[in-house]
Amino acid sequence: MKSSEILQDKLSPRAQLLSPMIYMSILDLCLEERGIDTRKMLEKVGVDQRLLNQAEAKVASEKMAHFAVMAENAIPDPDFWFSYGEKLTIATHGTLGHALMACQNLGQVLGFFTRYYHIQIPTLNIQRMDDEHFVILSFARDDVLAKVMRFGVEVIYSALYTNLKILLNQISFPVTFCFDSPEPNLKTLASYHKHLGADLQFACEIPQIKVAKSYLKHPIVFSNPLMQRYYAEQCELQLKKLLEPQDTVTTVMRLLKVTPGYFPSMAQVASQMNISERTLRRKLEQQTTSYREILDEVKKEQVLDLLKNAQVSIEHIASLMDYSDQANFRRAFKKWTGYSPAEYRKQQRNNL
Repeated sequence: MKSSEILQDKLSPRAQLLSPMIYMSILDLCLEERGIDTRKMLEKVGVDQRLLNQAEAKVASEKMAHFAVMAENAIPDPDFWFSYGEKLTIATHGTLGHALMACQNLGQVLGFFTRYYHIQIPTLNIQRMDDEHFVILSFARDDVLAKVMRFGVEVIYSALYTNLKILLNQISFPVTFCFDSPEPNLKTLASYHKHLGADLQFACEIPQIKVAKSYLKHPIVFSNPLMQRYYAEQCELQLKKLLEPQDTVTTVMRLLKVTPGYFPSMAQVASQMNISERTLRRKLEQQTTSYREILDEVKKEQVLDLLKNAQVSIEHIASLMDYSDQANFRRAFKKWTGYSPAEYRKQQRNNL
């Protein structure tokens, strides 16, 4: 069994798969550029529009897929989806993007990508099979987005091709794109060639990308061996964390921490976890806690961290933590620490 199959095996049973919110944010912007008001679409999906502006936020992969399908119904044009994929550049892919930038050559990029893509896109299922002349990446239709969308593969292909061209500093390079869909009409086919180049194959058994092995030693323009080692370690840590089973409390805490200064309601967190508010409450009760207790713990951690910075006023901290007045904030803080915020800050200064 290939390593990617083993990883997919471990990931599939997970109750909740989360994708970076930035992918939904960029799609939202693309739709707005086409004059489409996405507010009702987001409401149907159950995503708070404010979260779109949170760089580190995550969204349930099923919600992302639901939003994409509604967008596809609004704009059933492959050219739009190729353009969307091209906007998912290196900068949108977090630690994985940085790791790929630091690689020495195309061969190392493909090696890193096939090992670590799960940390950024946990639903994607890629199999790598090399033959004498090509590195072959096969895309299983298990991916939530690719499975339900007509143009899901087009998004994946254009995103990969765009990023590889950036890394190689090339206008094009030897790569073949294989589609499991029939060849489109001439007008639509022109769009495929415009975005992916000349070497396209249709009506294939499975979607595949074939990269010529003769090109694997081509250098990466941003190569940095020192940073490559650093990001390799970071990717390993993230992959390990992704594969670790997480209990409900850990998941709720993680979702609350990805948007500092914004605290979603219990209903919004339940929606992000793709479960009902009632189910979330029951699961937390089984772990002898509640949403309010977890929220207080997250707020306490963030407040204590903010108080270390003497430039941030206590009034501003209270506002950031969503307390309606200073008295409520002081009561909560005294409950946590036994001190008022001013007393605690003074004590910390004296201990330095």
